[in-house]
Amino acid sequence: MASNSFLPSGATTELTVLFDTPKEGMSQYGPYRAYRVATPDGEQHTFFHPRSLFPELDRLQIRRGSKLQVRATERISPDGRVIPRIELMGSVEVAADSVPEPMPTIGRQRSGTQDSVLACVALKAAVQGREMLERREDVLAIADTYLAWLKRQSS
Repeated sequence: MASNSFLPSGATTELTVLFDTPKEGMSQYGPYRAYRVATPDGEQHTFFHPRSLFPELDRLQIRRGSKLQVRATERISPDGRVIPRIELMGSVEVAADSVPEPMPTIGRQRSGTQDSVLACVALKAAVQGREMLERREDVLAIADTYLAWLKRQSS
């Protein structure tokens, strides 16, 4: 499971959602949503859930502080490929003030048009290099680094 490699296969993991809304976009595989989440060990990750969970997560109105019980499994296709499966086992709402503060991410820039343009440029540059990366969340980390560099250059 390249994009959700932080989820151990065959186990249920509790994820704490760190933002009210997911990042949404379109990839070569279709629409995607990505939540920034924290695992019980305090590590923060980007959770790309399958499209099959969109309706259920919409119904649950996931927001900052929501706790999701997620089970990751995988199966082998007839042609030998590993196919990941993510299931939602349950969810719980918690007080937002007990949720860890998220690390800054590129999607949270709101200080004006120039920052928005720079964030788009940084994200596009990072996405174009994604074939070389093993994990999708690395794209966001690279975009954050590139955005910081762009801001320094434009000052």
